[in-house]
Amino acid sequence: MKCLRTEYWRSKLYPEKWTQDPVAALAREITPFLGASRRVLDLGAGRGRSGLPFSFEEDTTLFGIDLDTGLGSNPYLHHAVIAAAEELPFSNESFQLVIGIYVFEHFQYPLHVLREVHRVLARGGHFVFLTPNLFHYVGLISLLTPLSFHKWINKKRGRIEKDTFPTYYGFNSRSRMKRVLGQTGFEPVMLRSLEVQPNYLLWSLPTFVAGALYERMVSRFEILSPFRACILGILRKVERKIV
Repeated sequence: MKCLRTEYWRSKLYPEKWTQDPVAALAREITPFLGASRRVLDLGAGRGRSGLPFSFEEDTTLFGIDLDTGLGSNPYLHHAVIAAAEELPFSNESFQLVIGIYVFEHFQYPLHVLREVHRVLARGGHFVFLTPNLFHYVGLISLLTPLSFHKWINKKRGRIEKDTFPTYYGFNSRSRMKRVLGQTGFEPVMLRSLEVQPNYLLWSLPTFVAGALYERMVSRFEILSPFRACILGILRKVERKIV
């Protein structure tokens, strides 16, 4: 779904020095926690095709959990566990750090997942996640269209069909996050909205330029931050009564 004209304008509008990359931002935020984290859980680890944007200490053990049966081929994991995030097969306070990259949009019951993450985190442990924002145009289109459409779009973008999963967006706006987090034992350390390159719109020059103008506008004005593409969050486990 790319053409030479859009590739040319992408190189002009988004040179290599352009660094508004949400995954890189997550890597920067997670770095302070890596040294003290000897047991880390990657929620929705998948097959590891995109790699990890950070590195762990040699004595850190990385667990990964997913329903994807291809999880065992993930080369970054020390232990691959095929299971649902709503019922994590780990004992209480097993991990110092849990990460989740583009996975929360796929959970039908995000509160259940958060409570399980809270349970397996040690006291003072952190959950760092990156997830799409419901109120970005990509999130809204995804919410309002069927899974078959998502598979068709991703096939055009070069992703195999079985790597496209259902989306629910039950924890994908800052207002929803604050409401759900009020029912957990987590304290929000940070909830930051980030915009991205309009790569979903590379299929034609007019759509890509429109997406670039949108990106410039929501990135420049903080009042428009609720309409940016992604939300980067850091949650800390605190001792409080869970509702």
